[in-house]
Amino acid sequence: RGHRALLDSTMLSRSRTIGIMAHVDAGKTTVSERMLVYAGRLRHAGNIDHGDTHLDTTVEERNRGITISAAATSFEWMPRVGLDAGLTHHIQLVDTPGHIDFGIEVERALSALDGAVLVLDAHKGVEPQTESVWRQAQRHGTPRIGFVNKMDKPGADWLQCLASIRNRLGVKTLPVAWPIGAGSAFKGIVDLRSGEALYFSGDDGRVVTVAPVPVELEADVTSARATLFEMLADFDDEVFAAFMTGEVPPIVALDRALRCVVRAGAFLPVLPGAALQHKGVQPLLDAVAQWLPSPSDRPAIAASLANGEMTEVSSDPDGPLAALVFKTTIDKFLGALAWVRVFRGQVSSGDAVETTSGRRSRVGRLLQLDGAHLDDVTCATVGDVVAMAGLGNVRTGDSVCKIGNLVRFGSLVIPEPVIEVAVEANNRAEQDRIAREAARVKAEA
Repeated sequence: RGHRALLDSTMLSRSRTIGIMAHVDAGKTTVSERMLVYAGRLRHAGNIDHGDTHLDTTVEERNRGITISAAATSFEWMPRVGLDAGLTHHIQLVDTPGHIDFGIEVERALSALDGAVLVLDAHKGVEPQTESVWRQAQRHGTPRIGFVNKMDKPGADWLQCLASIRNRLGVKTLPVAWPIGAGSAFKGIVDLRSGEALYFSGDDGRVVTVAPVPVELEADVTSARATLFEMLADFDDEVFAAFMTGEVPPIVALDRALRCVVRAGAFLPVLPGAALQHKGVQPLLDAVAQWLPSPSDRPAIAASLANGEMTEVSSDPDGPLAALVFKTTIDKFLGALAWVRVFRGQVSSGDAVETTSGRRSRVGRLLQLDGAHLDDVTCATVGDVVAMAGLGNVRTGDSVCKIGNLVRFGSLVIPEPVIEVAVEANNRAEQDRIAREAARVKAEA
């Protein structure tokens, strides 16, 4: 796969850097896998129970069936209908852990994201870690949309799940789609913007069939659509005019209003689905592309100069490089890798850069992240999430900047440790191995 060497303003507006976050077992990784399938990046989705998912890459993750470390990938998506229908969007996705033990991975990822999808279990609704990741996203000011997953699960309750969001997260929900059935009777969804029923069939649910709304749902859908139009009327003149005259607003106008709602955090737009059963993920992808913000929509970020004065870093592709190291890893072949989010400017492999410590180094290799795979790229620009090799001793939270233009971003909020463990070696050989492993863990902290 090639990579964009330069990014004009049109392409930047169609770039999305997003995360998937939730309580453990809500289905984050399954949602991510389905997205990759529908985008054409995977032929078939992996299964957590089979240990063959694309984004859970370590032995521990595959054996335990959980996400332990954040993983990243990217793909292209073209919305079917709506504001950006027919336009290709470049989406970079970070899948985060759901266990509280690995909350620091969510904190790191959020510092690099422009938007997020909150995944909930339709039977359990808001769970303890849902509240934790919600608070983290609130602190970072990350725009969000919701996806009520597992609508096919026994006990799935759409309305009760929406109520738990309102009551426990303190945010008004805005259903933008409506489920057709629940539990074993879940068949598809109704797009409330168009008033059409969507059914998913074929290999991995790739075929989307549009049909009339089932008769038994007409009253619920009519009421939900009226609520949607009323709540969006304050955010777009065309929606307001249609609402006041009793007409149905155009989908394009509704999407414009939803984009404003998401960026302002006024409501949480929510869609239902069942990722494991291949239902409802394509509309979610449309929502990601059309409602979540691009890097150019992101407000300027507060930072400090080398002399301590405060400044702001805006999403300017032509400005001096300013990137944040949000994660570090050790690759057995490439050595230390710094995962960075580019907030301003561009960087190419071989460029000389300056890091927070004042150290000057050269970017040895620039790598695009794709689960366990790393692909060489020539250039990264605003909004890109890439790995850099050759920077030497950099830590999470460090900046990577153009020489002479060093800025420092704010520090991450580090959660309190959940447990403490002491390890003692039985002999000198074990002591040496423990020391090497401890050094590796410290380098990835």
